[in-house]
Amino acid sequence: LLSVLASQLQILPAHKLRGNVYEAGFRQTPVGTGPFQVTGRTSGALTLSANTGYWGFRPYAAKIILSDAPDTASQQAGFLSGELDVVAYVPTAMSGLRAQGFPVYAGAATSTHGILLDLQNPILQDVRVRQALALGLDRRRARQLHYTDGVLADSVVSTAYGPYHDTKVKPIAHDPRGANNVLDGAGWKLDPRTGIRSKGGQQLELTHYAWPAQQWQDIAAIAQASWKQIGVDVKIVRADNSQIATIISGKYDVAPLGLGLTTDPISGLVQLLHTTTKTFREGGTLNVFHYSNRQVDALLDKAIRISNREERIKVAHAVQQRARTAMPFIPIAYPALELITKKNIVLHERNRGLSGIAVGYFMSKWQVK
Repeated sequence: LLSVLASQLQILPAHKLRGNVYEAGFRQTPVGTGPFQVTGRTSGALTLSANTGYWGFRPYAAKIILSDAPDTASQQAGFLSGELDVVAYVPTAMSGLRAQGFPVYAGAATSTHGILLDLQNPILQDVRVRQALALGLDRRRARQLHYTDGVLADSVVSTAYGPYHDTKVKPIAHDPRGANNVLDGAGWKLDPRTGIRSKGGQQLELTHYAWPAQQWQDIAAIAQASWKQIGVDVKIVRADNSQIATIISGKYDVAPLGLGLTTDPISGLVQLLHTTTKTFREGGTLNVFHYSNRQVDALLDKAIRISNREERIKVAHAVQQRARTAMPFIPIAYPALELITKKNIVLHERNRGLSGIAVGYFMSKWQVK
């Protein structure tokens, strides 16, 4: 219960927000009770300073600056120039850094990376189309490019959640022939002249958004090439990170994203798959697929009210099985969360809460020697 409350509730300062809980200045410099305070913000950086009034362990570092370096090339350049001390480690692009002796800290991420399917699109409301897209997608190629230390995913719940992850979820095969057969059975006829399918005068066309990071652009390109083989015409639209919330809160067809559950996986599944009229921008939900299933709702409504771990695990497995069949989200990989640091920096954060499975949760334990 404490995990659920900690992941869902936040303490807000009454003296700042009593008049207006949506006060704009608070968004820029929020007031919290953690080991760090926001003391500076620019368009490209956020400055965190140690909270001298923090009740717990005082951070090793007096200040940490979070700098915006959206792509791997800029992160590596900043690391080598001395501008950045800690960056996300990408094995396929940064193996040379590791060979030079820079330490890498790794763990399993609690997120699942994949492709969102917007069920507001009438084409995608047909589960057969969604299943065909999953069968036709070359997910292994995406893993080879960006998730070499991660695990190929078949469920919406990461392996990092231990027994809550259902190992019996049917693996998603790469089967273009099977995908073509499914689309044939759904009435989508292939035009041999164009290579594009159509049904009732409507072509099988989808718009695939791609965010600036290379992994999302590569996933979009892989989807475009994979789905062309099964008669789906995909148009890629590149969009800035600032547009993500707006796009996935509206109508978007297809988009890549990493979906992370909360510390309590049942609470996370409620946010991810429970029926809702809320949008991502409004908060409180990750159900950006507009997925709705009464059986899933009933299971989650039951599980959120009980504390018996075994019963909650059973519900988590049942929900994953239904999500696998419905396929509102095509999982690609459970990433390995990896950070590479300068040789004089040590991340003392393993086996502390969530850091028992990953790194990056307890920056108060980052130390400059």
